[in-house]
Amino acid sequence: MKLLFALLVGVTVWTSCQFISHDAPEPIDFKTLNETPPPRMGVGTLVIRDTTAWNDAWSALMDRMMTIRPQPAPPVDFSRWTLAAIFWPETSGCFSAVEAVREVVRRYGRVEIRVGPLPDLGPCDAVQSPYQVIVFEKNGLPILFTGQSPRP
Repeated sequence: MKLLFALLVGVTVWTSCQFISHDAPEPIDFKTLNETPPPRMGVGTLVIRDTTAWNDAWSALMDRMMTIRPQPAPPVDFSRWTLAAIFWPETSGCFSAVEAVREVVRRYGRVEIRVGPLPDLGPCDAVQSPYQVIVFEKNGLPILFTGQSPRP
């Protein structure tokens, strides 16, 4: 009986350790690309995984801006990268490009983009539309924005 109990406890502990080790978040390197404002799709988040979607979103932005000389979409190698953008509501400040993404991790079979609070945009009274654009290695997993990402 003691042997059966010891075996049961051992299997339970081993199984728990296996479960916990698989839940540990695996960091994913990311880069912020705030050099060029992205297509603004309203408050919320946007994920783009291919060139066609990127060009379509960029073209829609140029149409909304009624630009006389539309600029082509900045190049992104979608064979290697996934692009994710976060858009906050309009607010006053001195600039709109921000860095609020704290980390990107692989966990539970998905990518989690962990967003911190919107940073201070400075003392200016100009209307800003804060955003952050990141790219990270393409992996085909579902993407979940967590933390303080804005909701539409």
